[in-house]
Amino acid sequence: MVKWRRNSIGFTPDGTAPVPANKLSGEDEQEILNTCQSAEFADMPAAFIVNTLLDRGEYIASESTVHRVLRKHEQNAKRGNEQTHRKSPLPDTFTATKPSQVLTWDITYMPSQTKGVFYYLYMIQDLYSRKAVGFEVYSVESGELDASLPERTLLSEGLYHSNVVLCFP
Repeated sequence: MVKWRRNSIGFTPDGTAPVPANKLSGEDEQEILNTCQSAEFADMPAAFIVNTLLDRGEYIASESTVHRVLRKHEQNAKRGNEQTHRKSPLPDTFTATKPSQVLTWDITYMPSQTKGVFYYLYMIQDLYSRKAVGFEVYSVESGELDASLPERTLLSEGLYHSNVVLCFP
């Protein structure tokens, strides 16, 4: 009587998985390695190698197969001018523990009743109390308007010579 054993692809009589019909032979794998190690492609990523060969009308393997072969032979590290991941510094954050310490501002587009015409709401808000300390509505967006609103808001709130932080989104 044959004992069936479970493996990763199901049940087989001896517990071994059958060899897939499309498995790369040793020669095919060596051809992929030789191509990737050639002087032309030695420092190129797998995607570039496959696409360059396809442009010439040559096909050795799919991109995932080339990656798999390079990984198997420990040659899939950063190839060529691929950049390593660099950590970006976190943006400065400010914490408000009472009103008038940190102000933030934004420009919001407001549609009008005329299609395609927008108004621009310039608003400065206190981060702690969420109070709108300054706001104005204009029909255009411009740098002069951007600069004048914070000045007027700081003067009207009596914060002109204080250590208030104005955050930009």
